[in-house]
Amino acid sequence: MAKRKKKFVRIFSSKLVLFLLIIACAGLAKVTIEKYIEVSKAKATLKGEEKKVKENEEKSKKLEEMINYFQSKEYLESIARKKLNLVKPGEKVIYVIPEKMEAEKKESQTKNNNQNKRNFFEKVKEFLRIK
Repeated sequence: MAKRKKKFVRIFSSKLVLFLLIIACAGLAKVTIEKYIEVSKAKATLKGEEKKVKENEEKSKKLEEMINYFQSKEYLESIARKKLNLVKPGEKVIYVIPEKMEAEKKESQTKNNNQNKRNFFEKVKEFLRIK
């Protein structure tokens, strides 16, 4: 048994075996660090994907709510009121026209009247062939 211990001690005390052990430990450390970095990247990617999934779920929920609203009677009624100018029986509709629009309408009407008058005289001149 003493021979075995001496042989064992002699093998591990040699420089070649010690060098090989250091290289093996360095290789093992390198592989461990690479795997740790790989796992860290995978965790970061997983967090990003989970965030995207959560955002898509929220969008999906909002879209479902919108679909339900668009299929509701309230939406149908609001569209009928806005686009088709429908009212409920007994309701009165009041239109408010801004002052600027009224002034612009009056100006355009006077311009049209002036153009119609001028056009008439120009037509008479043309008919009579007067320059």
